[in-house]
Amino acid sequence: MKKNQLFKAVFFAYWVLFAFISCNGLGEKTTRHGNKYTLLAKGNGVKMKNGDVAFCSLQKWIGDSLELSSDFKERVMPFTLYHPEDIRPDNLVQDVLSEMSLGDSVMILQKIDSFEKNKYAKFNIDHFTMVMKVVKVGIPGSSELFMDSLLNVEPIIQARRKSFRDSTIANLKEFIDSKKYESHPDKTNLDSGIVIYYLKHGEGPAIGKGKYTLFDQTVLFEDKSLLASSYSASVADYIITGTHATIEGLDKAISAMKCGDVAYLYIPYEMAYKEWGSGFVPPKTNLFIYLHIRKAIPVKRDEYIDYFKLK
Repeated sequence: MKKNQLFKAVFFAYWVLFAFISCNGLGEKTTRHGNKYTLLAKGNGVKMKNGDVAFCSLQKWIGDSLELSSDFKERVMPFTLYHPEDIRPDNLVQDVLSEMSLGDSVMILQKIDSFEKNKYAKFNIDHFTMVMKVVKVGIPGSSELFMDSLLNVEPIIQARRKSFRDSTIANLKEFIDSKKYESHPDKTNLDSGIVIYYLKHGEGPAIGKGKYTLFDQTVLFEDKSLLASSYSASVADYIITGTHATIEGLDKAISAMKCGDVAYLYIPYEMAYKEWGSGFVPPKTNLFIYLHIRKAIPVKRDEYIDYFKLK
């Protein structure tokens, strides 16, 4: 009797799940050319038409590891929609886009061409996975305007970031000079002498390991001379946390922080460039860092889909 009840309960749960997916129109789909894709999330239903420009965020996985992401540079990719009669069956992206609406998120399996097959031979795979979301829809011709605007705003962005670099240097120097770190009201002590002095708190869980994390930083020696600043470039820095992609102290601090956090860090030399130093860094050099965590992107595909609630 109990087994029969359990079977009924399991059957009912699967029926409810199937009904939910069906009602929401999610799950595996087939285009008019027979290409398969998975609809992860449904947008507001505004259908795109021939000539519209779909501005999309794109993520590409090789196996289960994130290889490329438009989020690395906090940009979107524009695609001008073809007329349905002009879409070839092998043009997978255009074929799937013709089925999508504003706000839709899809997952596509795309075959690897001969060049990529050689590049990724060690993975022993014949396709990569792409997650694509339509973030915005523009009128015909807005793709060219978008690309032109990137060229035009680049000098403006660089000027603003240079100005912000100068202000972070000045503020960090003042923080060191005044010894405000001794009485800072909101600080966290990590292991090995690392200290996080919070200026602003973000949201969500701690970043942890295995995240592509975008951040801006300005790094000063204890004598207040400049080592490096990401604001000297037009885009933020990024690392995969937990992979030794940067000094140990910075990696540990980022992993303990949240998206949106802004803080000063104190990194003792043992967690930086050690006893021997490196390049322009003298031996046994402690560091002060201004840090702004901008975004964290899970490396693993399923974690990414769950993290951004795409299903």
